[in-house]
Amino acid sequence: GNNNILHVRNNSRNSFNRNDNEKKEIKVVLKPYTQEDFDYWEDYYFDINDLEYFNIKPCQEVWLNNKLWYSYNSKNPCYRYVFNGKYKIYKPLDTTGYRWLNNCDNYNNIQGFEYLDYKSDTLIITKSFKDVACIKKHLNYDSISFHGESHYIDEKIINYLKNKYKKIYFFYDNDKSGIRDAEKLSKLYDIPHIYIPKQYSVKDISDYIKTYGIHSAKQIVKLLINY
Repeated sequence: GNNNILHVRNNSRNSFNRNDNEKKEIKVVLKPYTQEDFDYWEDYYFDINDLEYFNIKPCQEVWLNNKLWYSYNSKNPCYRYVFNGKYKIYKPLDTTGYRWLNNCDNYNNIQGFEYLDYKSDTLIITKSFKDVACIKKHLNYDSISFHGESHYIDEKIINYLKNKYKKIYFFYDNDKSGIRDAEKLSKLYDIPHIYIPKQYSVKDISDYIKTYGIHSAKQIVKLLINY
């Protein structure tokens, strides 16, 4: 079980954790779900039960170090994810470039860690919590995501995961930087990487599901990991 996860996570505070994120104090005022939330998430086949399960909550306000960072706007909804007590904030429709905010690290706040059930022999490491939730809910594979695609991952965590799963894959975006980062991590940790073939004109698994549906997504991921 879950006890060894906590052991892995809380081991030592390694120096690479001491990043700028830890200086960020994020406070969130939540709001009830409204229609635009359902409109956005139902493209990925998520309903209110899924949003509750994955603890994806809409924000009325987000404060960063006591300054207002976001205020509710129905054209630009904002969601709070929680990973082991820390927050990641996501504004999927934002066009100004500030779509993310978080105070997480890649040791104690791995995205999706608390949803692992170790029932499948396969783990998919992807690049966003939306992808994690899609893979877990629709494709039935365990999945996690680290913060930032070209991140450093603690060797202890990699070893822990290699002991738990027969097969592990990096599954990042199929754009230049996604493939470059996946190749780098693949070499570094001796874990194969997969990506959606370019001809589908979508960059990641959540967009694939949105465009082609769940059944097709199951098939393509099966093909990719058995290739």
